[in-house]
Amino acid sequence: MEKQQPFSLKQISSEDWENTPQDVKSLVESLLASAALLESQSRLIQFLDATPIAIAVHDSTGQLVYINHLAQALLDTDRPLELSPDQLSEVFQVYREGTQALYPLEALPSNRSLAGETIWVDDLEIHRGDRVIPLEVWATPIFGDRGEVTYAIVAFQDISDRKRQHLEQQIVENTLVKSERRYRQVIEVQTDLILRSLPDTTITFANDSLCLALGQSLENVIGWRWSSFVPPEDLDELSRKIAALTPKNPIFENINQDYRSNNQIGWTQWINLGIFDEHGQLTEIQSVGRDITALQEQIQREQALNRVFQSIRNSLDLDTIFATATAETAKLLKTLDCFVVQYLPEQGIWKHIAEFRHNPDAPTVIGFEIPDVGNPFAAQLKQLQIVRVENTTNLDNQINYEVAQIIPGAWLLIPLVIEDTLWGSFTIISPQQPFTWSDNQIKLAQSVADQLEIAIHQANLYQKIQLELTERRRVEMALRESEARYRLLAENTNDLVCLHELNGRYLYVSPSCEFLLGYRHDEMLREDIHTFIHPDDRDRVYQEIRTAVFRKKLTPITYRMLQKRGNYVWFETLTKPILDATGEIVQLQTTSRDVTERIQVQNQLKHDALHDGLTGLPNRHFFMKRLELAIQRAYRLENYHFAVLFLDLDRFKVVNDSLGHLVGDQLLIAIAEKLQATLRKMDLAARLGGDEFVILLEEIKDIQEAVRITERIFAELQTPMMIEGREVYTTSSVGIVWGTKDYVQASHLLRDADIAMYRAKNKGKARYEIFDTEMHTQALNRLHLENDLRRAIKCQEFVLHYQPIVALDTRHLVGFEALIRWQHPTQGLKFPGEFIPIAEEIGLITLLDYWAIRTACYQMAAWQTSFPELSAMRVSVNLSAQDIKQSDLLEEVDRVLTQTQLNGRYLTLEITESMLIEDIESTISVLSQLKERGIQISIDDFGTGYSSLNYLHRLPVDSLKVDRSFVNQIQSGKKNHQIVETIVALSNHLELDAIAEGIETQEQLEHLQHLGYKFGQGYLFSKPMSHNTAEALLASKSLYNLWS
Repeated sequence: MEKQQPFSLKQISSEDWENTPQDVKSLVESLLASAALLESQSRLIQFLDATPIAIAVHDSTGQLVYINHLAQALLDTDRPLELSPDQLSEVFQVYREGTQALYPLEALPSNRSLAGETIWVDDLEIHRGDRVIPLEVWATPIFGDRGEVTYAIVAFQDISDRKRQHLEQQIVENTLVKSERRYRQVIEVQTDLILRSLPDTTITFANDSLCLALGQSLENVIGWRWSSFVPPEDLDELSRKIAALTPKNPIFENINQDYRSNNQIGWTQWINLGIFDEHGQLTEIQSVGRDITALQEQIQREQALNRVFQSIRNSLDLDTIFATATAETAKLLKTLDCFVVQYLPEQGIWKHIAEFRHNPDAPTVIGFEIPDVGNPFAAQLKQLQIVRVENTTNLDNQINYEVAQIIPGAWLLIPLVIEDTLWGSFTIISPQQPFTWSDNQIKLAQSVADQLEIAIHQANLYQKIQLELTERRRVEMALRESEARYRLLAENTNDLVCLHELNGRYLYVSPSCEFLLGYRHDEMLREDIHTFIHPDDRDRVYQEIRTAVFRKKLTPITYRMLQKRGNYVWFETLTKPILDATGEIVQLQTTSRDVTERIQVQNQLKHDALHDGLTGLPNRHFFMKRLELAIQRAYRLENYHFAVLFLDLDRFKVVNDSLGHLVGDQLLIAIAEKLQATLRKMDLAARLGGDEFVILLEEIKDIQEAVRITERIFAELQTPMMIEGREVYTTSSVGIVWGTKDYVQASHLLRDADIAMYRAKNKGKARYEIFDTEMHTQALNRLHLENDLRRAIKCQEFVLHYQPIVALDTRHLVGFEALIRWQHPTQGLKFPGEFIPIAEEIGLITLLDYWAIRTACYQMAAWQTSFPELSAMRVSVNLSAQDIKQSDLLEEVDRVLTQTQLNGRYLTLEITESMLIEDIESTISVLSQLKERGIQISIDDFGTGYSSLNYLHRLPVDSLKVDRSFVNQIQSGKKNHQIVETIVALSNHLELDAIAEGIETQEQLEHLQHLGYKFGQGYLFSKPMSHNTAEALLASKSLYNLWS
C-alpha cells in the first residue's frame, strides 16, 4: 500500500470548501491565513500547537496523521501517530454521556466524517480514572480532486465547566418553579381562611376557602373592606386593634362574627400580622382565620343546657324551672314555641301549663286543653314513645288537626315519666314544615326532658315534705298555744329553747334537751354551745349567728348537734338577740328543732339524682362527670393514666326470662357488690342501665394493669352466687379503652369501650377486647350494613335459592330447601351469615322470614301447576326464635297458604334446638297449631345446640336434620360417627325422618345409606340454585338420573 503523504493545508480543494461547517471553516480560514505568513511546515505545526482547541487529522484509512498538544493531552498516550486505527480506538475509549456504554465506532465523529459527513456532537465523554470529561466535537471531511475523502479534520474541547454551569442553572430554575408551585398549592388547598389587606382593610388577596365561606367569587371579594362581611359590633374592636399595631407589636388575634352564604352568621378566629416598611409605616395586614362556628354553637348549646340544669339544681319552683327550660330549648333548637304539657288522666285531658312563645304578642295557650280519648299522639306518648310530626297541615285526626290550627308547625313530643308513670310531655314546635327532626335535636330535647323529670320528681317530694312539715308545724303550734294557755310552753315543747351568754355558754336549757339530745338540762348549763356542734360546722355556725344578730333578722341555721349517746342529729335554729334598756345585746335566745328527717330526705334526693336506684352504684351522669375530670387530669398531668371498662353480662336475658325479674334484680345487686369488692379505692364502678356496667380505672401504669384488673373481675364473677336459694352463674364481656390524650369528650371514650365490648361478645362472650381504631371502622361498617339492610327490605333486594332434598336410595327429588340471599347493589350476592345475625339484632328477621315463607310458597305452588307429576314435592323454610314469639305468625302462615293456594302439607318449617330453651310450653303450642295445618316441622342442625332430648318426644316434629359438621367428619372420627348413628337411631325410634345435610362425597353418601339415612342434601347433588335454574332442572325431566 502506498504511504500516505503528510497532511498539508494546501490539500483542501476549493470544491469542498462550500461543504465545510462554519466553525471548522473559521478555524481553517485562520489556519490558511497563518499558513500564508509561514514559510515552512514546521512553523505551521508550531502555530497549530498554539491553537486553544484540540485538533487531530485522520487520513482516508483512519490513520492519525496529525495531532496538536491539546489533543495529545486528552488522548493521554505517547506517540499516538504510531498507533493503528484499531490500537487508537482501544487506547482512546469514548463513552456515551452519563453511561458506561462505549460509543459505537461507526458513530464516532472521525469515522462518520471519513464517510463524508460533517458533524457536531456534545453527547460523548472520556474517563480518566475517577474523572469524567464531557467533550464537544466538530468533524468535517476534506475531499480530493476526484471527490474522494482524503482527510478528516476533528476539533474537540473539554466542556466540563459549561456543563456544570448549565446544570447549576437548571437546578436553580427547577427549585424556583417547584417553590412557586408548592406555595400556590398550599394556598389553594388550605382550608383555613387567608387574606391580605391594606391598612384601611381593603382586601388585596383571598384564597378559595374564604370566598367559599362568604359565598362570593374572588372578583367580588377583592376590593371589599372588612366592613362588607363583619358586623358593626365586631368592626369597632377590629379597628382599635389595627390602630394599635406597631413594628414591635405587629400581631393581634381576634374572634368575630361574619356574614356567610345563605344569610348565615358564622364565627372565625383570626391571627393577623401587620407588615411595616423601613419607615415604620403599616403597609399591609396578612390574616389567617379558622372557622369556629361549630365550636361557638356547641359552647352556646352547652351554656344553655347548663343554665337549664343549674336552674333545676338551684330551685324547686317548677314555674321557674319550666320557664328556663322552655326558653333555653327554644333558643337552642331555633324553634318557634316550646311547651310543658301535663297529662291529667282523671279529667281525660292534656293541659298546657308552661310555654315559651317566640312572638311575645302571640296569644297564650296556658290552660289550653287537648282531649286524651281518640288522640293517636296521646296513645303513643302513653306507650312512652317519642312523637315526631314533620307536617301538621294535613293531619287525619280531627283532634290534632284542630290543635294544629292553634299551634302550627312541625311537632316534637317527648314523654315525661315520673316513677314509671306518664306525667306529661315536653313539646317543641318548629315553624318550618315539612321538617325532619334530627337525632341531635331529639337527643338534646331528651336531655332537657330527663332533667325536667328529675325536677318534677324533686318538686313532688319537696311538696310532700312541705305538706308533712306544715301539718307538723300546725300540730306543734296548736300544742304551743295550748301549753301557753296552761303556762307550760317552755317546759313541754319539743323544740329546744335556750338562753346563752354572748360567748355561747348556756344560761338556760329547756327540758326538751333530754328528749332531743339525751342530756339533762343541768348537764348543759354553763357549757359552750360549740362543744356540742359538729367540728365541721362550728366555724360556719359562728359566722352565721353573728350575721343574724348583726342584721337583727331571724334566719334559720342548720347544723349537727352531738347527742349524749355519741351520734349527731340535725338542728334548725333561730337566734334572737335579747336587748337591755339601752338597746345593747346582753343575751341570745335560740329555738331549735330536730330536722334530721328532712335533711335525710334532701340528701337522699341528691343521692338519687347521681346513683342507680337498684344497685346504689353511681349512675351515668355521675360517671360521665368523673370521666370528664379524668380526661382533664390526663391532659394536664404527664404521668396520669386511666382506662375505661365497659362490662355487659352474658345471657342476662335468659336469667331474667327463666327465673324472673326479681332474681335478675338480685343478680345485678350481687354483681355491683362484687365489682366494688374487686376494684381499688380510687376506681369507680357505675351502672348505665339494664345489665351494663362501666368502670373507671384511675392512676394505672399501662394497659396491662387494666387487663389484670379485668381478669380479677372475670375470676370473681365466675364464682356462683346464691340468689333466692339458687346458684346462679354468669359471665361478662368487657371492652377496654385506654384513656389517651386524643380523647377530649367522655362520650367518645364510652362509645369506643362499648364498641370493644360488642367485639368481645361477638367473639364468643366471657372475654375482653382492647379497643383499636379498626374497631371503630368496623362499627361504622356495621352501621352502614344495618342501613343497607333496612333499605334492602324496602327495595326488595332479597332472593331465594333452592337446594334439592333427595331420597338417598332412589336419588329422586323430594323437595327443596329455600335459602335466602341478598343481592346487594354494589357488593354482589351476600350469604345469610353476613346479614341474618344483624337482622336478628335489629328486629328485622321476622320481616325477612315472612317474606321467605310467602315467596317459597308462591314458587312451590307455581311449580306444582307447571309440573303435576312432581306435585308431592315440599319446600322447607327456616324460622327464627323471634318468629315463634310473634303473635301473628299463625295468621301470616294462614294468609300465605290461602293466597298461594298451597296445601300446608307441602310446606316444612325448620327450627333450631336453641329456640326450644325459652318458653318451651308456648313453643310447643305454636308448633302444634302449625302441625294442625298440615305443615311439617323439622329440627335443623340437630345435635349442635342445646339438648332437646328431654322434651323431644313432646315436640310435634316430623324430621331431624343432621348438621353438616357431623357429616363432613363422619369418616374422620369415631365420636362423629356415633353421633350420626345415634341421631338416625333416635329418629327411627320416634318415627321421624332423618335428613343429612352437607353431603359432598360419594363415600359420605354410602356411609349414610349404610347407617339408614333416607334423605339428604349437599353439593354432591346440587348447590343452591336460583328459581330459574331450579325450574329448568324440573323441566329437563332428568330428575331420576341426574344424581345416579
